[in-house]
Amino acid sequence: MKYAGKLFLMIFIYLAFISCKKDQTGVITGKWNLVNDSIVSGTGPQIGIKNYIGVSGDYFDFRTNGYLYIKEGAKLDTLSYNVSFGNKILISSFGWSGSTSDITKLAAHNATIHAPNIVNPGGYYERFVYLER
Repeated sequence: MKYAGKLFLMIFIYLAFISCKKDQTGVITGKWNLVNDSIVSGTGPQIGIKNYIGVSGDYFDFRTNGYLYIKEGAKLDTLSYNVSFGNKILISSFGWSGSTSDITKLAAHNATIHAPNIVNPGGYYERFVYLER
């Protein structure tokens, strides 16, 4: 009985701890100015960096309906997104196909989204997006 009580207490503490993590959906929602969008990709010695510096009017607009509207220069895009528990965000066609990105920094006036590096036989891919309000 003593063991079961300790097990129950440990499970309760664990659940209480993970339930304290905030869902970032409400915090990321809204229009952000794009500061920088960097992509590192390629295969073998052909790995390259594409670095886009945001200009006035560029944005990432996270709507409450689960859609993300992006403007980078003349390019417009609409992607679906879903913030999972904690700091994970799944943005369609953002990182490697089907991979979850991390919201590595999220404050009232700035955010960073990182699509983690994926190394596979097809190559390497990693993306960093820096946003400000």
